[in-house]
This record gives sequence, structure tokens and C-alpha cells, in this order.
Amino acid sequence: DYFSLTPPSSRPAPTRREMMRRGCGVGRGALWGWCCAPRRGLASVEEESRRQLLEDTAWAKSPAGREALRPPPPPATPATPRLADLIQAGDLDGYLRYRGWPPDAVASPAGRRVLSHVLSYPLSLARGIHKLGLASGDEGRLRVLCAGARGEAGLPPQWWMELLHACPALSHVTLHFVGPQVQEGPPRVLERPTSAQGPGHHRTTPTLTLASSQTTLEAVDDALLHPPPTTLVWMSNPGLGHPSLRKGWAASLTRLAQAEPRLPLLVTSHHALDQERDLEALAKAFSGGGGG
Repeated sequence: DYFSLTPPSSRPAPTRREMMRRGCGVGRGALWGWCCAPRRGLASVEEESRRQLLEDTAWAKSPAGREALRPPPPPATPATPRLADLIQAGDLDGYLRYRGWPPDAVASPAGRRVLSHVLSYPLSLARGIHKLGLASGDEGRLRVLCAGARGEAGLPPQWWMELLHACPALSHVTLHFVGPQVQEGPPRVLERPTSAQGPGHHRTTPTLTLASSQTTLEAVDDALLHPPPTTLVWMSNPGLGHPSLRKGWAASLTRLAQAEPRLPLLVTSHHALDQERDLEALAKAFSGGGGG
């Protein structure tokens, strides 16, 4: 087993009691490519994490690592029938092979950890899009509001392009980062290189627009919460029910509960206790907002 690395977060660190309660599982915040650590003491987990960090850093600086950290070009047939199965199953190794990453990188534990780290956000989002039935969007268009964005907004754009590779039926995606820690800037439009005619071929070049707003979800412009296009609200490990964070999320959840039409919502959690708290916070907010 290997630990999938999750991007840094400003959330309060889990207490020793919480870590021991969940068996010190690592990497469970993503929908994609995680696996559980065996139940063991906190000290051994920290020692193992330090060892793996040194291994991963050395691999990333090696010639093989530098090559693997350049995303490969699009595959010749970008929409093979098995792609949706790979995405929905969270098959990281299968996806890396499909996309054409070097076999040595796929076979290396350090390589898988590093690639899992940089692909965690886009592939977790892609998996949620597939599972929610939004992989075709609204005539190929989809808007995603990343609420409470932190590390998501700092991921280099070339890694966000994997979202278009993982959802080839989407031709125009807007990913809008919203959060008080987000650095605002002009929208950036990226084009996915297209290959020859094939099952996933588009007559128009698929595009990904990256935008940002340094604000909170309850303060965003109404237009961002109303389709078209279809709008998905995504929260990556937000800690909606964490004792130190629940009050800060209350107004945003109320805004979502009162939105008409009701928007699809994708939430990932660090671990089982976190998920339980998040579900309680969502149930409380939406029970007063018309249910659903």
C-alpha cells in the first residue's frame, strides 16, 4: 500500500484522538486514488510520512520524475469506452496508463504518490462529475464553483487540464475558485489539444476557463449560482461540521439551501469522522431550506 498525498490545507489539524479513532488513515480526503493505512501508532505514521516525503522529493528531482511531471499529450482515441469506468472506479494506475505516463512512473511507489498528489484535485472532481451524471454538461458546458478554495487555486493550470481529458464529452468548462484565501486575477482560458477524428472528437477545441473571486460563497454574484450553464458547487475537504469551522460555513450553506433551482453539490471529506460532521451540517442547513 502507498499513501496518496493530499494538498496542504489551512484547516485545523486533526487531534491525536481523532487520528487514533480513524486508525491514522492517510489520503482519505480525495475521491481518487487513496488507500487506507494499517492501524498503528501516531509516531510510526509520522516516521513513515517523513521517509516517503524524502523518497518522493528525490524521485521528483530525478530525470524520470521531471519527465513524468510533464503531462503527456492527449491519447489518439480520447474517449475509449473504458475511460468512464476508470474514472468512476478511481483506478489511478489505469488512468495513468491510459493517458500515456511512462510505465516506470506508474510502477514506482514514489511516482504514484507524487502523481496522485498533483492529480488528486482534478481527478476527484472528474469522478464526482461522472457519478453525478454531469459528464456531458449542458450541451457540453459545465460551470464548477470551488467553494472555500485554498490549494485548489494554486494548482498549476496544466494539471487542471486533466479535467478535460477525464471528461472528454465536456467542450467548455469554467472552474471558478471562491474563497477568502484566493488571489484574484483575470480569467485564464486553456485549450485542450485535440487528436485525430475519434469517438471523443469535438468540432470545436475544448476549453477550460480558470477564474477566481476573493470572497465567500454567500457573497458571490447571483449569476454564478444560476444556470445556464449547469453549475456544480464543489467543496474539497471543507470541514463543514468541524467545531472550529462550522460557524464560518453557516451563511454559505444557507445560501445554497435557498438557491433556486437547487444546485448539485459535491463534498469530499478527510475521513469518516469528518464526513459524519459534514453530513450533519448539510442536513441541518438544508432541512430549513426546503429539503433535498
